[in-house]
Amino acid sequence: MEAQQYKFTDDEVNKLMDLFLKSFVDIPKILKTLDSDLTDKFKKRNGIAFQQLHEKGMVDHDHEHEDMCDQMHSTIFISPDDQNSVEKLIAKEIYPPRFKINLKDILKEAYDAYNKILALIKQKSEAGEGPENFMPTLPGMEKPKALNFDEEECKQIMKKITYESVNRFIRTNVKKEILAQEKSYAQQPMLLAFPSGAPKEADLAQIISENMQQLMESGYTVQKGFLNLEQCEL
Repeated sequence: MEAQQYKFTDDEVNKLMDLFLKSFVDIPKILKTLDSDLTDKFKKRNGIAFQQLHEKGMVDHDHEHEDMCDQMHSTIFISPDDQNSVEKLIAKEIYPPRFKINLKDILKEAYDAYNKILALIKQKSEAGEGPENFMPTLPGMEKPKALNFDEEECKQIMKKITYESVNRFIRTNVKKEILAQEKSYAQQPMLLAFPSGAPKEADLAQIISENMQQLMESGYTVQKGFLNLEQCEL
């Protein structure tokens, strides 16, 4: 017998979208997995953009905090004209109509992740391993001796799994777009021959003058540090 699929009502869909977009989307986390250098720059620029909008009375923020709250993590306050290419891609993914289309796939990813964790726990338990050997703990926490979670703990576990799934889904889609764009630039080199055809943050002056002269005279050149190998995926 096949498991029955639960159909969400329109009201439930809207509540899920509101929850995910406001409390689960973590733009700095997504940026960090793509390029760690982008994270701090985004926080600073987004904070400045928010402050400017706040002073004009265009956004509300009625509490004080030391760290970035959900609103600052999940919203791009930088104007579309000032967003870099990666921020634009993230903004497209969290645009409510598009996010709603992807909601089913996001929920499936969270459900699959939950089942994978349960399967791993079952596999470890059947192999005779106690939870103290494979359950992760935070500093200061005692190793669990039994897998007994109360209702609130189960909710927190599911919340963490869903949080990770939402951001992983967005990150995967953004990375696909980035790779597609890079392939397009590689196939159309003339796009980078003119500043108007290059991404906003592209560095068009990567070859130093000495190497450029050697390139023109000899037909080849070697420039140290031209590629950031730390960020290359092998």
